[in-house]
Amino acid sequence: MIDFECSILKNSNFDNGIETPGFRNYTNKKNLLKEDIVKVGCLLLYGLLPMNTILELDYKKYKDILRFLNNFSYIPKDLLRLIEGIFNYDFFSIESVLISFDKINFNNSNKEFSENVFNLDKNDIRNKISESINNIIDSILIENKTIFLPSDPHIYDTNKLSVAHGFSGILYNLYILEKYTDKSTDLNNLYYEMISLLEKPNEYSSSLFMGNSGIAWVLETLGYHEISHIYIDYANKNLPKLNDLFYGKAGVGLSNLYFYKKTKEKKYLNEAKKIASSILKSAHQKNGKYYWKDCHDDVYNGYGRGSSGISLLYLYLFLETEDKKYLEIGEKALGFDIDNLTTDDTGKIGLNREPISSNKIVLSPYLYDGIAGVGSVLIRYFKVTKNNKYLHLVNKITNSLNIHFTMFPGYMRGLSGIVNFHLDVYSFTRNKLNLDIARRLASNFYLYEDRVKKGLYAGEQLIRLSNDYFTGSIGVTSTLARLYEINTHNDCNQNFFLDQYYMNLGSEVYEK
Repeated sequence: MIDFECSILKNSNFDNGIETPGFRNYTNKKNLLKEDIVKVGCLLLYGLLPMNTILELDYKKYKDILRFLNNFSYIPKDLLRLIEGIFNYDFFSIESVLISFDKINFNNSNKEFSENVFNLDKNDIRNKISESINNIIDSILIENKTIFLPSDPHIYDTNKLSVAHGFSGILYNLYILEKYTDKSTDLNNLYYEMISLLEKPNEYSSSLFMGNSGIAWVLETLGYHEISHIYIDYANKNLPKLNDLFYGKAGVGLSNLYFYKKTKEKKYLNEAKKIASSILKSAHQKNGKYYWKDCHDDVYNGYGRGSSGISLLYLYLFLETEDKKYLEIGEKALGFDIDNLTTDDTGKIGLNREPISSNKIVLSPYLYDGIAGVGSVLIRYFKVTKNNKYLHLVNKITNSLNIHFTMFPGYMRGLSGIVNFHLDVYSFTRNKLNLDIARRLASNFYLYEDRVKKGLYAGEQLIRLSNDYFTGSIGVTSTLARLYEINTHNDCNQNFFLDQYYMNLGSEVYEK
C-alpha cells in the first residue's frame, strides 16, 4: 500500500525487510493483508495530522492523535471511528474499508474548534511538571566521566555539555525548577557531576547555546563562580567569527551582561560593549537597516541566526548604559527582519527561514527562525520605546500564531517556543488573548508525551524521546512551569533573556 518496491505475492511468507516509518508493521502480526489494511488507516491519519512518525515511539499514540482530531467539529466523527476501527483490526478486507468510507458525510460546513476542551487544571499542570522533572533526573546516566541522556542527535556533533542539546541546558532548567521535585539530593549530585565532566575550554566553541559562554552562564547560575569565570574569560578571548545570537558574538555579549549583573565586575560590561562594537563593524546596510552575513556569505532572518536576535543585545546594552546609540543600532537591526516579514492574502504574517538569496520559501512560525522569535524581540522593544508600530506587528504575529498544532513540541523549533512568545506578550501587555492561546496550545503537549514515562516528550522527527532544552522534555517542562507561575512574582522569561534585570526599567530609561 505504501511502497510498491515492497509488494509481494498474496499469501507469500516472504519478508523483504523494507518498511516506511509511520506506516510499517508495529504489532509483528504475520497476516500481511491485515497489515496492509492498517496502512490504509495510517494514510488516513496522516492526511488529517501528519505526525505518523510518533508511532515509531509508541504505536498506540494513534489514540492521542484521534483524541485531538475529535476536537475539530468539521472532521466527520465517522471518519475518526473508521480510522480507529482499522487500527483495532476490525476490518478484514480493503473492500469493507472502502464501503465504510463511502458512507461518510464530508459536507459539514462547521469550521469551529471545540474550545471547551481546554480547561487546564493548575494542580494537573503542577503534577505534570513534577512528573517530568523526576523522570528527566532518572534518565541521566553518568559512568566513567561519560554522560548518557536522551537528546537530539546534534549532541554528538556539538558537545555533550551544551545549552542547546547537552547537559548544561538540562541542569540550568532543573535548577530553576528544583522546587517542583523531592529529588534535591540527586540534583545536587548532578551539579557536582557536571564539574567532573568539564573539558578544558579549548574543547568547545565560545557561543552561547553551543559552547563556553553558555556553559559559563549555567555554572555561574549554579554557584560555581570560580570555574564559570574561567569559561567566560576564555570565550571573550576566543570570540566566534559569526555575529548572531545562537552561534555568534551576540550570544557571548549577552553572557557578559549576565555576568556583569551577577558579579558587578565592570570588566564584563566592558566586554559586552567591545563585542557590540565588533558586531557593528561587521554589519552591512540595506535601506538604512543592519544585517550580517555568515561564513558562507548567507544572510538569515530571525532570532537564532538573524538581525532580530542581535538587536536584543543592543536593547539590553541601552537599558544598562542609557546610551541611545545602542537603541538606534538595535532598531536598525530589528528593522531588517521587519522588512523581510511577509503578509499573505488572509493577513497572516510569515518569515522565510531560508537564506535571503535562496529561491526556496519555507515560512517558519518558530522561535529559532520564525515569527515567534521576531515577535519575542518586538514585544521587548515595544515595552521600552512604547512605539505602537512594534505592538501592531506583535498583534499581527499573535493572530498568525493563533494556531492549534505544530509538528514538534520543542522550544526552538516547536510548540514550546510559540507558547513562550504568547506568554511574553501577555507578561508585557496583559492581553488576555495571548494567555488564552498559550493555555490552549499547552493543553496539547499530550500529543507528544510518552504514554508510559509521563512527562517525557518526543524530540524533533518524533521517533525518539529527547530530554534536551531545545528539542525535548526540559524545554516543554520549563514552558509548563512558566504557564503555571504566570501572574506571580516569578512571571519572567528565564530562557536566556535578561528581563529580570532590565525590563522593569523599560520606558523609564527611554524617556530620560
